[in-house]
Amino acid sequence: MGIAKKAAAAIGSAGELQYTNNFGNLAGTPDMTFHPGVPGNSATYLQVVNEVNDEDVNFEPRGVVSVENSNTDHSAHISGWKSRGTFSNPARVRAGDYLAGFVSHGFSGIGPYGGYERAGYCAYFVSAVESSGHLTTDVEIRVSKNGVELNVYDASADATVIRGTLQVVQPDNAAYAMVQGKLTTDTNFTSGPPTPTGYLVLYDANGIAYKVGASRA
Repeated sequence: MGIAKKAAAAIGSAGELQYTNNFGNLAGTPDMTFHPGVPGNSATYLQVVNEVNDEDVNFEPRGVVSVENSNTDHSAHISGWKSRGTFSNPARVRAGDYLAGFVSHGFSGIGPYGGYERAGYCAYFVSAVESSGHLTTDVEIRVSKNGVELNVYDASADATVIRGTLQVVQPDNAAYAMVQGKLTTDTNFTSGPPTPTGYLVLYDANGIAYKVGASRA
């Protein structure tokens, strides 16, 4: 005859999220708030999908799913909110603070987190706190190469930096796509002899296009 074992007492209270902490123990959310919306009763709600995932029909949705059903233009989204200080007494963020990010991990068997290792992320961070008090932010994307995260994309309101070869192709990958850009020079271009063939079109500080002679490298 089997032995019945009394279930462990639930931790937390109604409306709180329970989880397994870093020590493998079931824990509650004493300092967190969790509002589980009910499909059909709430416009916005959260799903945690635990699918079989052994057939194509099991692929979507997966994981944590945010749902929005309302007569508004509001999107379903997952957001991050960052402050210095504490929950009850928040303080302003500072330049260099990361506001929100998504981190990916893969099991390599030799990673520092039980065999898992970080394998890239996308994050938004504060690049400046302006005199008005408002924030200026940048976004960066990192990928992993041989276990090392490399920053391959940085974007701000003023510039975008891509590290590595940039290829722009058609949506069907059948051919390369056209790239259009505007080059700002320190001084205005001065006219010279026209180049009938083999040229690039560049723009000066006034946005005027010029044909600049070019030859194959």
